[in-house]
Amino acid sequence: MVNLGPHFVDLFLRRSGARHVDLVAANLSASLHGQEVEDHAIVVLAGDDGSEAIIEVGYAFPASPAKRYCSYTSVGSKGYVDVGTSGQVSFTRASDGATESSIIDVDSDPLYDVFVRRVSETWADGFAGLPTLTDLSETMHVIWAAYKRSSIPSGEASLG
Repeated sequence: MVNLGPHFVDLFLRRSGARHVDLVAANLSASLHGQEVEDHAIVVLAGDDGSEAIIEVGYAFPASPAKRYCSYTSVGSKGYVDVGTSGQVSFTRASDGATESSIIDVDSDPLYDVFVRRVSETWADGFAGLPTLTDLSETMHVIWAAYKRSSIPSGEASLG
């Protein structure tokens, strides 16, 4: 959850329109591989504007070509979005029910280089356009709360 989940939590926090988001449910499991770190996690979020999201991530079979599992679904006043491990993504607009679909690369590994370059390019102007420490803190608050509800250790003693 701490490695794959923040991307989707941040997506919901930035795009839902909610001023406040609650962690409705969280389950982190290590049952697939029986290690001390989770191999699967589910988080359900709800915004004060009626929006909600279900985030499911995992390293189910790291040696397989797929490496990771991810599923993100969210509904709100603008519509419904669905992103899956295969890269199939669809967005259905609430206004007219029209659906747009596409295939995207959900493997985050290639994005690391892009992010490092962006940080380097924006250093002089205060990292304009990048997430702020407040953005990162809000995202991690949700992640640590998910761990707190779980028996899987996170390294974070409390939410403060």
